[in-house]
Amino acid sequence: MTFDEKEKAQENKQLLLIKQNGKCLYFKECHTDFVKDNIYPEAAHIIIDSKVNIRKYGYEILRHPLNFVLTCKNCNSKAILNPETQSGKNHIQMIKDAIAEE
Repeated sequence: MTFDEKEKAQENKQLLLIKQNGKCLYFKECHTDFVKDNIYPEAAHIIIDSKVNIRKYGYEILRHPLNFVLTCKNCNSKAILNPETQSGKNHIQMIKDAIAEE
């Protein structure tokens, strides 16, 4: 990642922290409050940025802010969607639509 990409990723992480009220996406299950518990959140990819997915979908989709949620380390893998499932395909289409509107 370039410096600018890292800066943008950090900005997106801060926006997610506000959007998720400072809590893990799965707060009801794990009860992790990043601010209260002084825990650094992880930015979890919804569609993983594997070599196969990068070739198939590209960085524009995989690094888009809509492809991330904040989780604690224990819940990180819960955020993953398989891009071959209908929910994964719907998620990718949502990102494509958002890119088209930008």
